[in-house]
Order: sequence, then C-alpha cells, then structure tokens
Amino acid sequence: MDAFNRGIYSPAQADQLVADAKDANANVLVVQVGRRCDCFCNDALYPRTDAFIDPAHPDAVDYVVNLDYIRYPDYNSANLPERLGYSQTSLRRLAEETGRSDVPSADDEEFSQWRRDQVSALVRQIYLTMYQRDSSDRLSVNGITYAVGPQTYGGWENTRPYAEVMQARAAVSAGVAGWNGYSYANPSMTATASTDPAVKDAERDRLAQSLTESLFSEPAAVPEMDWKTELTTGHLAGTTVDRDGTPLDQASITVLRQHGGGLAGTARTDGSGWFGVVDLMPGRYRVRVTEAGVTGPRIGFVTVSTGEVATLEIRTRNGG
Repeated sequence: MDAFNRGIYSPAQADQLVADAKDANANVLVVQVGRRCDCFCNDALYPRTDAFIDPAHPDAVDYVVNLDYIRYPDYNSANLPERLGYSQTSLRRLAEETGRSDVPSADDEEFSQWRRDQVSALVRQIYLTMYQRDSSDRLSVNGITYAVGPQTYGGWENTRPYAEVMQARAAVSAGVAGWNGYSYANPSMTATASTDPAVKDAERDRLAQSLTESLFSEPAAVPEMDWKTELTTGHLAGTTVDRDGTPLDQASITVLRQHGGGLAGTARTDGSGWFGVVDLMPGRYRVRVTEAGVTGPRIGFVTVSTGEVATLEIRTRNGG
C-alpha cells in the first residue's frame, strides 16, 4: 500500500496496511507521510510545497523537512532533463569550486558528481544533528530503485538512480546510513502498465506470497546493531568562518591525530561553512583548513569522545 494507489487515508486503510505487513512476516513499517503536497499530518511546521529544493543551496540545507527531497528530481540528466538544481546560488558555488563559467549540461559528469557530493554532505549533516540529540537514533534511507538492476545497464553508473536523481548510494557513501531499497509504487512491470486497481493488488499479493514462501517464511529477527549498542568511535561537526562571520564555502578540511600526526579524515565545508567527519577514534585531533588563499589562524583542536559529537569553530582572518 502506498500514497500513489489506495493510500493510507483512513483508519481502515491503516489497519489493512498493518494486517498486510503481518501476513508478509514483516517486522517494520516505514510509512511515507509526506510526498509532495499531500502530507499525512496537520502540522504548521511542515512545508506544503510541490517543488523540489536544491541540495546545493545553503538555505535549502538549513530548512530541510521533507526528507523525500534529498535528491534531484526524475530525469535530471541528458534523458529528458528537468534542469532543476540550476539555481543561481548552485551555479555560483560550482563556479567558485571548479573555476568554470559556463552553465553545464544536465549530463555533465563534473556537475553531476558535484551535485552528488552536495547530497552526501546534507545526509551527513542530518545524521550528526540526530546523533547530537540522541546517539541511539538510527538513520536509514529508502533509496530510489528505478527500473532494473545495474547488470542490465552495464554498470551502476548507467542506472537512473545514479545518473538522474543523484541520490542512491549517497547516504551510504557518506558513512552514516543504512540502506533500505524499495519498489516505488508498483511491484512489477505488469502493475506499472495497468490502471486497474485489481491488477495492482493482485501483483502485490503475488509478490507477498512469493516472499513469504521463500525469503520471509518466518518473521524476520531484528539484527543487533552493534555500532549503536557497542560504541567505539565519536564524531566531529564544525564550522569555518572568516573574521566578519561569513562562512567559508567549499573549504578543504583535514583532520590529523595530534599524537603521531596521522591523517584521520577529510571534509569540505558546505554553503554554511559546516563540515562533518564520522567514526573517529577517541582522542585529541588537530583540524586544519587547507584551502588556498585562506589566511590567519587555520587550525583548531578538539577532543573526540566515544559516542559523542565534538564541535569546533575555526575563524580565519579572511574578510573585511
């Protein structure tokens, strides 16, 4: 059941959803309560918008609520490009980072990878913000799984999730989230091609029957998440600003162990000057802004403790 077909618009439909999940031996329901402007809640803080936001825009990063938008929209490539994500702020930041002065095409690989990096940075910030509030919280991602597998396309980089929405693998590659793939609205090509609700229901029932006869013949056990129950590392969240408070955008950051000097991690700041590094061993670290042209104090020191997020601000002499 999903918001595109019968939905969960009434108590009876919600009860049916729970019953169907139990019949399929499922032990968790991840319910999408907000799609575009059809929020399944009544909260004035939830923005009702039918437009995608640009993860490369600092204001969007600071005001993300609808987590379905931590990606770029469908067909955002050379294949029927929507040309979303081309905000003036995004293009300005791209130019500052790469030195380019053109408006890149939708299939430009440098531009595409830059946008993937923005998505990863946003997910990392969400993870560390959650972690600061409650280290036991889990972050998982319902990644886009359009069409068929990478083997059909001749490799992961040719799939729609990688080439078009810049989302898939971003959270996992950021080192912060579990993976939870899903079938968007229809479980088969037969269901996709049909407008008959009975056909869609029959295909969904056929999928559930197949799964319970093989993969989920018994209720699935919830695995031990030892990275949450047996903590061994900590994290770092920081900001870099110049002396008048202006954020240093896309500055390179290196994190070095204070004793021994070994490299522990690297990062780049986002449009708000924020950066994050996850899974650092407990200890004292030297954090350095290595961006060319940055003057004045560029080093900060921080102590990372197990199960905590250490915070740091580095203020340089750039600016007026």
